[in-house]
Amino acid sequence: SANSFFAACGTMTINFILLRVASSDEMAAFSVRTNVSNLFGVFGLAMGAVAFDLGSLTLGEDNRRDFLDIAKICFRKCFTVGGILTVACLIFTPLIDDMYGHQDIEALVALCVRIFILRIPFQAALSVYANLSNSLGRRVYSTVIYVFDDLMFPVLISIMLMGEFKAVGVWLSLTLCVPATLLLTYAYAYVKNKKLTVSLSGWIMLPEDFGVDDDMYYNTEFNVKDTDRLEEVKQAVYELFRKKQDNEKSASLAKEIVEIYGRKIIEHGSKSKHAHYMDICAFLKNDDCKIVIKDDCSSYELLSETDKDNKRLGDEVRSRVKNIDYRRTMQINELRVAI
Repeated sequence: SANSFFAACGTMTINFILLRVASSDEMAAFSVRTNVSNLFGVFGLAMGAVAFDLGSLTLGEDNRRDFLDIAKICFRKCFTVGGILTVACLIFTPLIDDMYGHQDIEALVALCVRIFILRIPFQAALSVYANLSNSLGRRVYSTVIYVFDDLMFPVLISIMLMGEFKAVGVWLSLTLCVPATLLLTYAYAYVKNKKLTVSLSGWIMLPEDFGVDDDMYYNTEFNVKDTDRLEEVKQAVYELFRKKQDNEKSASLAKEIVEIYGRKIIEHGSKSKHAHYMDICAFLKNDDCKIVIKDDCSSYELLSETDKDNKRLGDEVRSRVKNIDYRRTMQINELRVAI
């Protein structure tokens, strides 16, 4: 991917700079830092992946509140869990030195590793931010973020610091580049919003039309074995669309779709010995009636091309709606329908 390419370019450039200013002992210390980076860098990658998957799920429901809640929780975890990891690593750095067997340059290894460790929570936060932007469809923007974090800022800061601090300046650049990139995203949001951005939604640059009013939105969750609940839900969906859009045809079709696919999910989920849940969301957006049905049952294809019954049903429903789509994300089956 483009991100991997720019990361590789950044790594090669930094190594080239280090070869010009670092001693053999300092290069050895940096190799330990690289191994530690591979180990603890997983935290940031994991936080970013979770943010992307959960953010993508809420986009289907046009749920602004849930998207922002997910963002808040992810950023909070970055600095709480990341902070704990940082403190623990700072305390146990001597054990890392012993693990890699560089007792003769212990002080250099400790300095290099501790400088790196300070970036852990900031790197995780940047990963969350970039992946949330990616989930909003801003792939180019998220790539540009990584270009600055992996290549531009490390090289620029290294050039600024290596004259005075030599190898230590290069090590510092690999930590300082992360908060520098975060500040750059904030500055970009400021320019884009044309006002001083202080809110999370402003920093993430959520579109103004993302989200629906509460009175245009219905959402509920229930056990797939609770068949009586489906009757209540499909009637509630019908009433929402009938009352707010005053369109009997669309409201009846929405009720029918909830009935058809709700029953199929109940039939599939009831085969399991474990408890499974179905989440049904219905809302009005731009004069479209939209339905999102999610469940945590085992994987199956509601719109399968190989299962004749599901294909026939999918083709029949597709001919009567504007759009229908099925996906599976983070062990969640999700069906989206626009009428």
